[in-house]
Amino acid sequence: MVHVDEPDFCGDPRKIDGWMTDFYPYDKDGKRQKGGPITDLDKLPSEIVKVKIESAVVDYSGNTIDKGWLEMWAGFWGPVSYTHLTLPTIYHV
Repeated sequence: MVHVDEPDFCGDPRKIDGWMTDFYPYDKDGKRQKGGPITDLDKLPSEIVKVKIESAVVDYSGNTIDKGWLEMWAGFWGPVSYTHLTLPTIYHV
């Protein structure tokens, strides 16, 4: 989720500022952002986060029947397109 203002209306389209910067405490290299406006948009991390989770199938007696690893994905899944005259149009992947 990135907030970039329309150039003819308000703000600067080359930076992200205000409360939206709270969504990006780290850059894509894992370094802590210094706070304030983000002007290098190429250094933003991916909008999708992947986390490995160990899973287990357990019977009613507490015996482990099977174990394995899952990967949970969270984040932004599809592009959003809009203009200042229309409501957001969401395209699902």
